[in-house]
Amino acid sequence: MSLASATIPVPVWFTLPEGFTEIALDAKPEDRAAQLGETLHHLYPSAPVFEKLTAVAATEIMIQELLAQGAISISTFMYKRADGELCSGMLSAFATEQNVQPISSFGERLLGELTSTADDLECGIIKLAIGPVVLASRDTQTPDFASLLGDEAQDQTVSTQRQLEAYLPFPHGRSVLQLLFTTTDVEAWEDLLPVFAEVLNGVSFNPPKKNVDSPENEPRAAVSDWARKEFG
Repeated sequence: MSLASATIPVPVWFTLPEGFTEIALDAKPEDRAAQLGETLHHLYPSAPVFEKLTAVAATEIMIQELLAQGAISISTFMYKRADGELCSGMLSAFATEQNVQPISSFGERLLGELTSTADDLECGIIKLAIGPVVLASRDTQTPDFASLLGDEAQDQTVSTQRQLEAYLPFPHGRSVLQLLFTTTDVEAWEDLLPVFAEVLNGVSFNPPKKNVDSPENEPRAAVSDWARKEFG
């Protein structure tokens, strides 16, 4: 487990499960690229150098796009499935100023807005100790790594990307926290849902306290079962 805080001063903390690696958003792009390159070389020592360089460059492009959209925290995740295949993706966090009062009806109101503006969403609400959480899942088309670096005039190849959006109101009622889980390994979706549930259970609007058992912790299994039923 690791603690990740927002790059800018935002009162929110994340307890990330094993397999997640926080990206240093305040680091120089070349330093991030070097770290990712070392990770890829360790995981895929026999992969062609060009493919690894392409992945590094494309990842930095995505990071820059997320930063431009206002991301306050970005992490990557990677897991080995039971069949030995690797699955990976990204977790991004955004904080948006918005009056969400009254918080007691935040979930129902946002759920209505989401379902009225997009018919391709699978939506639902869960109640955690931290507050109501609105979940929305959808598939999008995204350019492959190589396409991100290629000539725009040429035909681009695309992959299906599945994403899970989670919306949580800040306790002060003036902002919304959005977590965005994305992966192109759609076949691993059911395996990843319990991991996403663990991330949600690790969100806190208060500084973490060490060695303190909290009776407010929601059972992770319950969240995982619900997520599998709704989005699996």
